[in-house]
Amino acid sequence: MSRIKLKVKEDVDPIMHMGILLGMDLDSEKSKRGSELCSSIQSANQKEGQLIPVDPKIIGVVTSIKFKKALETYENNQSILKTSKELTNLERWFSKICEPKPPRTICYYDEEIVAWQEREKKRKETGISAYCDPDLEKEIKHSEEFIKSLV
Repeated sequence: MSRIKLKVKEDVDPIMHMGILLGMDLDSEKSKRGSELCSSIQSANQKEGQLIPVDPKIIGVVTSIKFKKALETYENNQSILKTSKELTNLERWFSKICEPKPPRTICYYDEEIVAWQEREKKRKETGISAYCDPDLEKEIKHSEEFIKSLV
């Protein structure tokens, strides 16, 4: 039996790129089920209904893995926090994180780049992430100085 060695960059999440690494047809039904399984495993790792502490060191330009971790924390906490002040503080933390440019290894690269540019533009112009629950956006209050400070 031979072993397969894969060299994976730090900023590439091997689970999210499993299909590419294994040479799978990404449009196949098996691949879709595999992706759903990966998502359910990641969701199971989160403690349902509990706040996940934010990591204040995760800001600015980050790797894909760090961004994914921050996004999971953000989405989990966003669903739990209730007050405008709590939501604004969470949004201020998350909006200081620059979403990494999509890797060239993904399918539909051009479309993903356009979507990424739109998400980053919204973050920089409004201080609100494209990942923010639309029903909660009205609760978030940023000062003009804060929005101008975003990179």
